Formats: sequence, C-alpha cells, structure tokens
Amino acid sequence: MASSSTTYLKMHKWNGTDGLLRQEMNENFQKLENEFRARSVNVKWYKAKGDGVTDDRAAIQLAIDEAAQNGASGVFFPVGTYNAAGLIPRSNLIYWGVGVDSVLTSNGNALASFVNGNQPIHDIRFENLLFLGGVQDSGTFPRRGRNKSPGIEHGIRLSGSLVPGENNPEIRNVQIRSCSFNGISSLPVLLRGVSGRSRVIENDFYNCLDVGFIWTEKLNFSANHIDYSADNGVSISRSCRRVTCNNNIINYSAYAGIWLAGWEDSVGTSAAGVENFTCTGNVISWSGQFGIKLTDAPKYGTISGNLINTVYRGPVDELQDNAGIGINVGGFPYLTAPSNPTSFAEGLTISDNTIISPARGGIKVMGCKNITIADNQILDAGTQYYSNGTTAIGSSNLDQNFGISLDRQYAATISDVYVRDNTIIDRRSTPITNFPLVCGAESIHVYCDGNRSRNTRNGLTDGLAPDALRRNHLENVVKASGNDQMTSIVTADKEGFRRLGLLKRPALAPVLAVGVDTPFAIAKASTVNVDDPAATYTNILYEDVQGALRTPRAIVAEGGLRCQPGWNEGHLVIGDLHIWTDLSNRPRFKFGAPTGPNDGQMFATTT
Repeated sequence: MASSSTTYLKMHKWNGTDGLLRQEMNENFQKLENEFRARSVNVKWYKAKGDGVTDDRAAIQLAIDEAAQNGASGVFFPVGTYNAAGLIPRSNLIYWGVGVDSVLTSNGNALASFVNGNQPIHDIRFENLLFLGGVQDSGTFPRRGRNKSPGIEHGIRLSGSLVPGENNPEIRNVQIRSCSFNGISSLPVLLRGVSGRSRVIENDFYNCLDVGFIWTEKLNFSANHIDYSADNGVSISRSCRRVTCNNNIINYSAYAGIWLAGWEDSVGTSAAGVENFTCTGNVISWSGQFGIKLTDAPKYGTISGNLINTVYRGPVDELQDNAGIGINVGGFPYLTAPSNPTSFAEGLTISDNTIISPARGGIKVMGCKNITIADNQILDAGTQYYSNGTTAIGSSNLDQNFGISLDRQYAATISDVYVRDNTIIDRRSTPITNFPLVCGAESIHVYCDGNRSRNTRNGLTDGLAPDALRRNHLENVVKASGNDQMTSIVTADKEGFRRLGLLKRPALAPVLAVGVDTPFAIAKASTVNVDDPAATYTNILYEDVQGALRTPRAIVAEGGLRCQPGWNEGHLVIGDLHIWTDLSNRPRFKFGAPTGPNDGQMFATTT
C-alpha cells in the first residue's frame, strides 16, 4: 500500500460494515501530513538566529522564497524569538512552529509580521506560531485605552483583489490555525479582500484590537478564544459573504463581542454588512457596548444559541448611555441616516439566545424588515442608574431597561418583524427592567405572540403601540400577564386593543370584562370551529344600546328565574310587562316602565 517515498490512499467504497475504514483513512492522512511537514525548510538553516535581537527578516525571507521555488511543503520555525517583520508569504506553503515557543515579533514599530507584496498568493497556512506585539497592559477591563511599546501593528495582514478601489493582487485560500496573538497594537489578523476560503480557527487572541475581515468571499471564524480586546472581539465587516462565526469564547471586549456589520467612513470606503451567515454557539462575556452588533444592513443570517453575559454602558474609559445592548440590529447607514436607511437589515433569525444583565436592553432593532426574534431568554435587563451612577432611570422610560425593543424613535423603519415565545424576567428583588416589549405606532406588520414576562416594572404589552392602520398583531393571547394586583388572560383584536379579558383580582371573584364602549354578545357559530372564516354567528345573549342584556330566545331556569326586585334595579321584563316589588316587598306589575316603587298594580292575593 505504500512505497518508500509516497503514501497512497486506496479507492474504497463504504459498505457500512468495514469497521477499519475510518482507522485506515486517519492513519494514512496522518502519514501524508507527517511527510508533508517533513518536506518543510527550517528557517535556522538559512541563518535565522531566533535570539530576539538579531534582525532575522532577510534570512527568513530567503527560506520562504527557496521553499516556494524548490517545491517544499512549508517553512518551519523551531523554538526561538524571531525579530522579523514585513515577511512576504509565498503560495502553497505552511508556515508553522511548535506553539508559543515559536515567536514572531519586532523590536521596532512595524506594520506586520506577514504582509503580501504585489504578487498573487494562494493556498497558505499559518499554524502553531506566537505573534507578539508591544502592548503590555493590565488593569480594569473592558477598556479602550492601552499602554504601548514599539512592536508590530498586525500579526498577519493580507490585502487581496476584492477590496474595491485598490489595485491588490489576488489572495486566495488562507488558513490560520492554532496560533496565538499577544499584545498586538492593532488588528492581530486583518484579511482584506481575500478570495476563496478563509479559515481562522482554534486561535488565541490576548490584549489586541479586533480580529478583522472585510470583503472576504468565504469565511470560517470558529473555536477561537479572545480576551481583553481594545475594540470589538472580532469584526466581520464590509460586505463579507458566506460567513460562519461559531463556537468562539470572547471576554472583555471594549466595544462589541462580535461585530457582524458594515462600516461608515468619511475617509475610507463605506459599505453595508455581511450576507449569508451564521453566528451560533458563541459565549460572549463582559462586553463594553454590545454582545453582537448587526448594524449597517446585514442580510440573510441566523444568530442562534449564543450566550451573552453582561454588557456594560461602555468601556470604563468611554462610558455612554446608548451602549449596553445584547443584540443590536440596524440598517445602512446606521450612524448618519438612521431614519432613512438606503438598505435594510433583512432575512435574519435571532433565536434561542440567552442574554444576561445587558445594561440598556436585551435586543434592539431598527432599519429592518423580515426579521424573526424567537425563543430568546433575557434576564435582568437594565440598570438602576445611567452611566454617571447617580441619575435614576424612570420606570416609564421606553428607551432604557427594555427586554426587546423595536425602536420607537425609528419605528417607521421597521416592518414585518415576528416576535414570539421570548421570555423576559427580572430576577432582582426590586425590579429594574421597564418594558418587556417595545413597539412604536409607525412600525407595520409586527407580530407579537406567546411572549412571557415576570417581575418587570410594566406589563408585557404596556410598551406596544398599535399602528394607525391597525396592521400589527400585538400579543393576540397574553397568558398570566399579571402581577401582584391582577392575573389575567387577555385577548386583543387586530387593532391591538385588549378589549376582552378574564381577570382574577386578589380576594375577589373572577370577572369576564369588556372594554368601555365595546358591545358584548354571546353567540352560536354556524361551524364547528368558532374562528372559521366562513362562520356566521347568531346572538344568544347580547347587550343593547341602553346596556341591558337581551336574548332572542326563551330563558329556561331549572332553579327558578332570579333578578333584582326593585323597580329601577334590573327587575323582570317580559315584552312590555314589568314586574317588581315595592317598598313593602309586595309584587307589582305594569305594562310599560314603572316610574316609582308604588307605580302599577299589585298582584291579586287570596287567603
């Protein structure tokens, strides 16, 4: 099966019974990988010192160039600290080391350890290397500011042909795996306009700025660990396509844990957000502004199964009261024209996320259409005070301390949003969460169903305003939406008004209630299903214009027919015949309405 120089894989048809096939494939792939790495060149063969002092750039670049020219598989960095910046990678090579003991750094200010030149590059991999910058910092996080010494701005910076307005070579198929980036003063990885597959997986980023991607064709950013970023944890921005951002752990980012958004720039190139993406299974803790930011019109994505624990009102050195949101959605341009977006966030499903202690609110959307927000759990949204620590946030404030907000200020930019089966709970002994749900009157085609709230300052539907044309469906059924004062099952009509409800008040009997000026009737449907669109209804009992209950049918009372006895207190009326009792409790009758207790005639009595 193997010659002395080459290992081959057999063609093998899986038949479901060959239990050795998986083992055989794994063993052969490992042999191929070992042989591949064995054909790497060692940078120390080319007189790279790795002593942290000598400028090793020329020696390492020579190793890279000869590896590419001679068909080697890769470039190996053994244990050492390599003072080298501006290295230009070549195609079809793996750049690898032994882990954190293979260090790439710079003793002076430099753009990057690896940066492309003017020639196309394809199929390159970086593995098991440590990129070390000049940021040496500790203290309270999340924080934007950093103390910096000379060093590299980026670990790996590649600019490809997909960046509009630039004349870059094609960069295609890049993988960065199991590398560490520590103290990088700018973006530790910046992939710009890369074609084909970009895979950044299982890396560690510590005390850098955001890991950055713009105009990438296909991106897999997964299973990375990011701590103490001075910006976002990761920024996937400006028209990236076909993105997976999954299973990352991100702590103490100054701004957003995950930025899946566009960018507005008065100097550079502005562009809308990502398209065709998933953002799932990420754990994001202690962010300075947002857990996940989805602004500048991202389209066609799933944001699901993420845990967002604690979002502050800004990093400690940039406090602000518009920050503190778990998941934030918006159109483009988000900053300069939020009330008049040229492109909308669209086709997003935000589901099954758990958001804990967001300082301002759980989920906020604006500039969007065709969005589903479902089955999310939001706990302890809001803070008692604004960021100054002294000004209290009132319980009627719709823009602070919310569960899910369809932003009222920009309500006209919101349409076709489905909010269902979400849970908003304030677990604090004194509740701080204001409104579980918020929706403005200018939003249209909004559907709120089956959401739940507990121990909030306001009721589940108190922040929902029906639109003027009554096109919104706001909590058709609200179950157990009460508090210590009342428990209720309330049904709302298509106009959004809660006109009918079954109420249970403390120490009082249940009440079936209708709203003021709402006619009441009990009817028989002509179909088995009472809500059948083809059904017609015949009144059994109804309220007339004077507020009296009437029935077109006879009333049969097995236990006797009972009513109020007084002449003006709801006595018995049969046709035009009125029957009541006078002040001496004697029965009287009259054809026509009585004018007093002794009006009409007494019934005849016998002894």
